[in-house]
Amino acid sequence: MAMYNKRLLEELLPKCELEIHESVGSTQELANKCSWNPSNKPRVIIANKQNNGHGRYGRAFYSPANTGIYFSLILPPQTANPGLFTTGIAVSIFKSLSKSFPHKNFQFKWVNDIYLADKKIGGILVETVKDRLVCGVGLNISTEEFPSSLKQVAGSITQDNSIMREYLLAAIINQIIQDIPNYNFGLHLSLYKEKSLILNHNISVKINNESLEGVAIDITENGELVLQTSKQRHILNSGEITKIRRQKA
Repeated sequence: MAMYNKRLLEELLPKCELEIHESVGSTQELANKCSWNPSNKPRVIIANKQNNGHGRYGRAFYSPANTGIYFSLILPPQTANPGLFTTGIAVSIFKSLSKSFPHKNFQFKWVNDIYLADKKIGGILVETVKDRLVCGVGLNISTEEFPSSLKQVAGSITQDNSIMREYLLAAIINQIIQDIPNYNFGLHLSLYKEKSLILNHNISVKINNESLEGVAIDITENGELVLQTSKQRHILNSGEITKIRRQKA
């Protein structure tokens, strides 16, 4: 793979304004600060490489050149339930990936991570900034080498370096734009739960400086996590899952 073909992307994404870079610090940072009119088309900032890509809680997202998809989609402010919006984007990405890689078993780790073979291959970051909603997406498509700190937890989708990322990137963005009107209705939640990495398993969830341990028993109609601890049932709208302990079949 190589740098993106701008002309091809313009043909594949006619409903969007495009801004394509070889290398940036972070597409999300550019999207948060750039000049943009909400009455215009959705804007997509795309990078072949990020030097400071990050997800929730400022966690670094390794973004080497030529092997991944890294973009931020700028939309008008949405009257949207945050839990439904993030899980909805995850399902939109899942649908696109499944068409391109029909034999891969992609799964979700609540709330914003995409997994394959128990390794993280993608993340989503949704932020509301003044006059816009910014949806950042990072996906490891054919990344082979990861920093030592990530080798045990990060993975990629394929070892095929000949894949044209333009088609996959455009399919994902077009699917998100098509699905957005349905997110608030929660139509995606049955698939999100079906492909959950955590439901019916023991997990640890970090919320601020507190850690909860219990069984992930459900995802609510608002995209919240239902956690049953030894003492009580919690309904969580935020948190970081730090450990998953699989229940024996």
